[in-house]
Amino acid sequence: NILFRRTNIRFDPIYAKTGGGEDVDYSLRVTEACNGGRLLAVPEARVVHPFWPGSVFSLASHFHNWAIGDGALFQTFPEHTYWSFPNLPETILFTLPLCCLQMNYRQYFQFVSFSIAADFVVDLVCDDYQHRIAVVQGIGKDRVKEKRGHLFYFFAHVLANLFILGLEFGRLRGHIVRCNFAHGPFRRFDWHIGRLPNAPNNFRKREAHKFCFFVAILSSIWYCA
Repeated sequence: NILFRRTNIRFDPIYAKTGGGEDVDYSLRVTEACNGGRLLAVPEARVVHPFWPGSVFSLASHFHNWAIGDGALFQTFPEHTYWSFPNLPETILFTLPLCCLQMNYRQYFQFVSFSIAADFVVDLVCDDYQHRIAVVQGIGKDRVKEKRGHLFYFFAHVLANLFILGLEFGRLRGHIVRCNFAHGPFRRFDWHIGRLPNAPNNFRKREAHKFCFFVAILSSIWYCA
């Protein structure tokens, strides 16, 4: 949540009415108009933001539509994007021509199902590894108010993965609708806008490890099947 003084700059209608990206676009244009002015943090501020009503699926749909909108940032600000390894939706889409030549419909359905399973296993292992490192380093210890069981964290991970998958499919869908193939697929937006110089490289390195792990798990599942 951001508070600005009144300016002549208005929200760009290129972004979806469902939200997503318009706040980042507006902030970048305002700071540019102020000759690179910086946003000031107000830690003591409190904002009441009611949670979206509805089921888990309606919330996932909200995230999906939000990602369709924020995908326009890639085209508007290509200087803030960088390449990275493919995520699951990109892998499924861009292997489609090869799979159609080498597989029948049943085999391709198996490939998609195995890819989703492999992606889930990779995220589960990597997130658990990062969590254990954070526990050892004491990161976020002061934020944990109540300990939960392993089953709770497992289902929380499943739910988080569904939301992330919805985001990634929505963003890719937005790139396809806008025909943004130059700065869309296989690229990520630097949400830190260069303020953290190593952020893109660190993200790319982490995604490289996850992608190699994904290929290994997918190959193993396919071979065993």
